[in-house]
Amino acid sequence: MNLSPSASSALIGSVTGIVAVLLLNAISGQYFAKISHGKRGGETAQNNLTSTTLSKVNSPIRATKKSESEKQLAEIEPMETISMTPILNTIKRHSQSFDESGIPTLVVGIAGGSGSGKTTLADAIFSALGREENVTFISHDSYYKDLSSWTMAQREAQNFDHPNSLDTDLLVEHVKKLRKGESADIPIYDFSTHSRTKNTTTVIPRKVILVEGILIFTEPALSDLLDVKIFVDTESDVRLMRRIQRDCQERGRSIEQVLQQYTKTVRPMHIEFVEPSKRKADIIVPVGINSVALSLITDHLKVALDDLYGGVRYIKTPFDEKNKQERVIGVNSGRSSPINLF
Repeated sequence: MNLSPSASSALIGSVTGIVAVLLLNAISGQYFAKISHGKRGGETAQNNLTSTTLSKVNSPIRATKKSESEKQLAEIEPMETISMTPILNTIKRHSQSFDESGIPTLVVGIAGGSGSGKTTLADAIFSALGREENVTFISHDSYYKDLSSWTMAQREAQNFDHPNSLDTDLLVEHVKKLRKGESADIPIYDFSTHSRTKNTTTVIPRKVILVEGILIFTEPALSDLLDVKIFVDTESDVRLMRRIQRDCQERGRSIEQVLQQYTKTVRPMHIEFVEPSKRKADIIVPVGINSVALSLITDHLKVALDDLYGGVRYIKTPFDEKNKQERVIGVNSGRSSPINLF
């Protein structure tokens, strides 16, 4: 068929247009198919991830852990049946080692360096807890070993700041007797002769046993008997100034004598024994008697006593120097520290 030039051009243009449309449709079809396949793949992956996550959450291992946790929570006692005073657990643990005649007694230990103010804090706690009505007060100083068989020169050369200078085993025995409800005969020590007298002081068990001394935390046998351990932490320069003032005014010593003893025995023994024992303390009180610390300590102890006995009566006696003198027993010549407190 013979076509005019114009007709041939029109035919070629139509074919080219058709081919172009077909190619465009083919390309578009592949593109949208890929997009559709990608969406379906993403949905599948998401579904797989969700399925995996749910399978982990609902897995037997996970379910077992959850059930065990719920079981443990169910076994915990309600809060109202749990004592909010942690020291009661310690008291009960100590009481288990004694027979049925034992009484629930709260044993409080107060330690600190020489001149730290531990005796002042002990006196304040003694007054706050009702004094002799509720508290048996014992000083570790009463248990210095008897040196009556030594010459005076040997006695004066003795290192009284070392733990070996004290009969701590006897103090441990007395604390255990008081816990059992038995009385104890406390030795009376004469510091002017560095020896024990022939007399003793009998103390009876009370709700609280208050033990005070520089080295009471250094002996495990004694430290383990203490339900509450309080350490009075005072700077060394403050302690030295207090010791100089006390020994010069009350013991008739010169500054040179005080400094010589401090350098020779007091300071080295403090570094070796007293300072490390601070780590055993439950409570550390800075610079002797501290009104805030005293209030927290006594309030906590009163809660413990009320839990043990219920309705404990406390004599409202403010602390002062007269109170300290009232309960000092025994020979105290040449030394201001209390010999026995009850």
